[in-house]
Amino acid sequence: MSYNLFRSSLSALLSDGMTVVEVLSCLDSVSASFDISQKEAMPHDPEVLSMFLAAKDVEEKSCETLKLYRSVLYRFLDFTDKPVNAITTSDIRKYLSMCKQERKCKNVTIGNIRRILNGFFEWCVLEGICVVNPVKRIHAIKQEKSPRKAMKRIELEYLRNACASLRDKAMVDFLYSTGVRVSEFCSARIENIDWERKTVLIEHGKGDVTRLTYLNPEAEVSLKSYLSSRNDNSPYIFTRKSGCVSMPLSAKAIQNAVDRIVRAAGRSFSVHITPHVFRHTIATVLLQNGMPVEQVQLFLGHANINTTMIYAEVRDEDVRRSHMLYAA
Repeated sequence: MSYNLFRSSLSALLSDGMTVVEVLSCLDSVSASFDISQKEAMPHDPEVLSMFLAAKDVEEKSCETLKLYRSVLYRFLDFTDKPVNAITTSDIRKYLSMCKQERKCKNVTIGNIRRILNGFFEWCVLEGICVVNPVKRIHAIKQEKSPRKAMKRIELEYLRNACASLRDKAMVDFLYSTGVRVSEFCSARIENIDWERKTVLIEHGKGDVTRLTYLNPEAEVSLKSYLSSRNDNSPYIFTRKSGCVSMPLSAKAIQNAVDRIVRAAGRSFSVHITPHVFRHTIATVLLQNGMPVEQVQLFLGHANINTTMIYAEVRDEDVRRSHMLYAA
């Protein structure tokens, strides 16, 4: 039953002189014929947003990145309630201020919102939708740099000793040796291992960057033992059983495995152990052992060397000791 038909029927009931109680009773009897739901408010120019997301999809941005773009831009366009080409720098400043004051967003979140808006309006300018990019007059948001927390080398050994399976031990060694992100870990393929060169090719990492990472002796041995124990045809390095099928590990499965290993270790650690902490740890170790920061940047797949320099900040104690040695 259409809304117009419902409205005309209700008007007819009221014009017949029915009481409110009688009308409500009548409504109850016919309400089952309606699917009543609140219509989601759409921002101005939803087609522009769809075009932008389609363009980023063509550029092979990940599903998670596309979801983030849509969420940020949808909220922003709904807030401004203006056509895209009518949005001003002042509108953007008001939105960022609202995010900070009302939503209590941290500077890193505000900075990410600004970056996404800047990319969106840059695209709009290139597509001829906007004449200028209104974000250009808003400076990059100053963000607090906090040193990345790494586990101690002995804590890594505690985790290795707590592994109850070949897969768990290979996972711990692989995470530490390669320093890969969780998404890269999930998609790592057996065919991309070069045993002779001790390398693993990481395809389509963050920013769609392909790079090489490396296996230390512990990772090589444990990984060979784990792979030789498998009897499936999965192309992925790390898998889980789903019925009779071997599936690649999900991010949640990796975290659950790390949590299980931490519990088995039966001790407290200096940091909260997550899969990403292994990445922090290898980066810290490489820098402390004298690996040039430019090489660490390439190893980690950082687009900006400033990101790598955050790890270098944990070397302040080394600088203090060197100063005492050489300035004496």
